[in-house]
Amino acid sequence: MTVRQVLLAIVAVALGCTAAGRPEAVVERREDLDASVGKTITLIGVQSRTKQPMVLGVDVDGDYKLSDRRVQATGVLVRWTAEPPTDPDEIAKAEARAQTSRGYGTFYRLVDPARGDLARTEPAPSGR
Repeated sequence: MTVRQVLLAIVAVALGCTAAGRPEAVVERREDLDASVGKTITLIGVQSRTKQPMVLGVDVDGDYKLSDRRVQATGVLVRWTAEPPTDPDEIAKAEARAQTSRGYGTFYRLVDPARGDLARTEPAPSGR
């Protein structure tokens, strides 16, 4: 396991899950993300065609073949914030890394607590 996977697993376990991992909510709008942080949810939306696949702006583990398709994924929603450094020495280091990161801001990821990694997407059922 990588350090990232270990940290994701710790966060997912700390946040807890509902019985048998059943989702507490179905989220289909980005506006509903903040209210769902820390909960086991099913996220439904179109998967992005990007290096890091996203659904509704949430990082997921998505197969490239599912890009631009309506998908769903279930897991614990985690919010994290990347803030700019205030120490002058760290500012120079951060500027050097800026080209390889998404920058500063608030981000979300959907964690599968059983795997301790990003939740995998699958085609969403039709008719919803």
